Amino acid sequence: MGDLKKKWNKQGFTLVEVLMVLSIFLICSTLFIFSIRPLDRHFKESQFISQLEKDLHLAKVYAMAHLQTVRIQFVPEENRYMILTGINHYLVQRKYDEEIKVINSTLRQFYYLPNGNVSEFGTFYIIVGEKSYRFVIYVGKGRTKIEAL
Repeated sequence: MGDLKKKWNKQGFTLVEVLMVLSIFLICSTLFIFSIRPLDRHFKESQFISQLEKDLHLAKVYAMAHLQTVRIQFVPEENRYMILTGINHYLVQRKYDEEIKVINSTLRQFYYLPNGNVSEFGTFYIIVGEKSYRFVIYVGKGRTKIEAL
């Protein structure tokens, strides 16, 4: 019985030991949070570019399949772009993050024609943080290309 009493009579951790463990945990979690932020920006960037490519492909395929003209319009002031068919019928309407800037150098809107060609060709730029991309729409069959600058 005396051995059992000694076993439960041990002292717990001191306040200094508890504070040391909590401060180490706080430092580790802070470092983890700051290391995640660049990954978040990279994820947003790659997701936006991938989604834009898919949406433009959808617009081209829709125009050819339904024999309709499809309009792609960028509204950089509101951080969004739209793909419309007919008179103001939205096929796609997407908002993107405020960190992403779309700068229209020669294109603000263009059309995919029913044969798959584009009405205009040109470029626009996408800037995410310190990275920038050039999005080029070529003449003939609406080919597109994104290149990092």
